[in-house]
Amino acid sequence: MKHVRLRLPTKSQIERVVKAARSAGLDVSGFRIEPDGSIVVFDKSATPKDEFATWQESRPN
Repeated sequence: MKHVRLRLPTKSQIERVVKAARSAGLDVSGFRIEPDGSIVVFDKSATPKDEFATWQESRPN
């Protein structure tokens, strides 16, 4: 069995990615580091809402 070394990004690489995402207009809510070392950034506005919140917003006040 071949030993595979994980490639984890450094703190400065993560900070650079988050800063770039923010300057691109994203509201960063978090990130994930993949096994290959890539960084996935999560946008707060892209989080799905639950059905109740959607229903509440659609109701007239």
